[in-house]
Amino acid sequence: NKESKDWERHPVFLGRDVTPEQLVKMKQEYGNKSEIAYFYQKDAISFDYAVPDWFASEFDIRTGTELMLLDNEMVTNGFMPSAIITFPGNIDDTTEDDDGKTAADYRDDVIKGFTGNSRSTETGKSGRMRVAVFDVGSKEEAPIIDTVAIEKIISGSIEKRDDIDRRICRLFGVRPILLGFEE
Repeated sequence: NKESKDWERHPVFLGRDVTPEQLVKMKQEYGNKSEIAYFYQKDAISFDYAVPDWFASEFDIRTGTELMLLDNEMVTNGFMPSAIITFPGNIDDTTEDDDGKTAADYRDDVIKGFTGNSRSTETGKSGRMRVAVFDVGSKEEAPIIDTVAIEKIISGSIEKRDDIDRRICRLFGVRPILLGFEE
């Protein structure tokens, strides 16, 4: 139709910038409608709508945010490594004592206090980084703890953060050196 032919000839579709004066004139020519016609090539990524050039950078921003949250969690947890704790045998989780707690409840309270997952209502401090004590009948009943190596997580986070922060600088057209990164 006539409008699509006009669009094809318009400076925007010839790869040139549009001046404010041209934009005002264009609005007048099209009945003061400030609509934008956007054409794209359908492909494997842009099958329903056009995926803008900056789309990949959105994931850089999200990755940067997740790395900051990871750092915050590590500091909050006192850099205590994640661990898997196994209690061989069965623990009584049905018989309650006079306080209404089972042996499993007491064990869970000790673990919460040791890992910092419970805080004092008066001071706000947790009991993490202290000693957890478990009484067992024999060595075979002792809990088995396997820690996850945190060193690789920390060093990987530092290396990746530098890379991601540089990418975000480039996304916004800021030279990384202006924000303290070495070239």
